[in-house]
Amino acid sequence: MKKMRIKKKGRVEILRPAKVLRIVSFDDDIFAKIEDWRSSRRPAPSFSEACNLLLGEIMDVRKRKKGK
Repeated sequence: MKKMRIKKKGRVEILRPAKVLRIVSFDDDIFAKIEDWRSSRRPAPSFSEACNLLLGEIMDVRKRKKGK
């Protein structure tokens, strides 16, 4: 698998294949959450609420990974 390059604030970050796979699987989790909101009978959260919920999940995942 080819290494991907992402520009980040003037620097180029090299993503190793394992890191790319983690990002992709996390994206799938986010899309699943959005699909749950779309199919739910409850009203969908506002854009800012949705951003805060997703950001909270991202931070939880980072904390869990650092704790291991």
